[in-house]
Amino acid sequence: MKHPHLIITISSILLISIAALYLLMQSDFMLERVRGIMLSQLRRQLDADVYIGPLSGNLLRYVVVGGIRISEKGNRHRQLISAGSVLLDYRLIGLFRGKLVLSKIQLASARIRLEVDRNGKINLIEIYKGKRKVGAGRRIGLPSLLVSTLVIKDSSISLDDRMHGIKGSLSDVTLLVKGRLMGRQYSGELDIRSGYISLGGRRRDLSGIRASFKVRSPSRGIISPNVTASLDLFELKLGGSTIRIKGELFDLRTLSFSGDIESSLKLRDLSPFFNRLGLPSGISSMSGSLSLTLKASGKPGSFSGEMRLKGEGVKLPQFKADLLDISGHFTSKSADLDLLLEANGGKISGPLSVDLSGGKPYIKGRVRIESLNLPSFKEIEGRVSGEISLGGS
Repeated sequence: MKHPHLIITISSILLISIAALYLLMQSDFMLERVRGIMLSQLRRQLDADVYIGPLSGNLLRYVVVGGIRISEKGNRHRQLISAGSVLLDYRLIGLFRGKLVLSKIQLASARIRLEVDRNGKINLIEIYKGKRKVGAGRRIGLPSLLVSTLVIKDSSISLDDRMHGIKGSLSDVTLLVKGRLMGRQYSGELDIRSGYISLGGRRRDLSGIRASFKVRSPSRGIISPNVTASLDLFELKLGGSTIRIKGELFDLRTLSFSGDIESSLKLRDLSPFFNRLGLPSGISSMSGSLSLTLKASGKPGSFSGEMRLKGEGVKLPQFKADLLDISGHFTSKSADLDLLLEANGGKISGPLSVDLSGGKPYIKGRVRIESLNLPSFKEIEGRVSGEISLGGS
């Protein structure tokens, strides 16, 4: 080797430069410079007041933002979005179709506040996309990014809809979304531990929401006509009621689907929703329990399936159904059902056929009545038995 000292010198300089760069990327000076650039870009992009906390980490691998707050323009006390910390992990950063791919973004202790005023205007932030002139200045668009993993944990969402009289809150929200960009596959899990919803001043507590899903898009982009999406589980617990949904969407062009619904409902939990729909007070004040199982497949306008609705202790004014059982098959045009109702000391049973092809339901059937007590009316009491043939809308 002719010049060993020269090679050693160059190698030493390179090692020292790499070490210096490594230390520089962790220095407060560089972290503050990057923070300033991020803050400037966000303020240019968003029509809102933005605050970013101090940065930590190593700029060569990852950055942790020590808090972020986005507030209404000119009113910093009315926060729209905030987060206790934001992790940007780009140790496995890459390129996919000309876009940067981050390894992971994680938001912790995020808070989102949604408000709708009496005129229906929602407090969403205006985002300037691309380059936009404002006077002599220009807004420079943020670079296009893709994220391999998105995590939101220990977060909450609040809603105040003054137009419709709806308030609500979701607490302990955790969301995990993972993407396999080369295969255009995405999967995710959602877990909400608690919350509430209030309609017209009547509050109902949410005891949990869980969901898991998958999306696959053979074409370019997550939203394409050939996308397939599966909902492995959606579970909602409202008071003593539980609703579980599973399903799959095959084609966005035809909206072809298949799905199952299984629910156990306490009617008292649903009374605020009945009131909101403007249903009669007798229906809104119902009590008792209902269970519904339903399976269906097809597409809008052409579907079929089977269902069973079972109720126990369903109470209406002057009427109590000890047992309600309706089961059968249905399509988008018709339904063939079996009815069993045990109420007021008697029983009503029989087959029913419902024709929906004319736009209005046309009901046909022959029901049998056994020893049904009539509700008292002006000191008249009685019991009815017999058969009734039905036919009409």
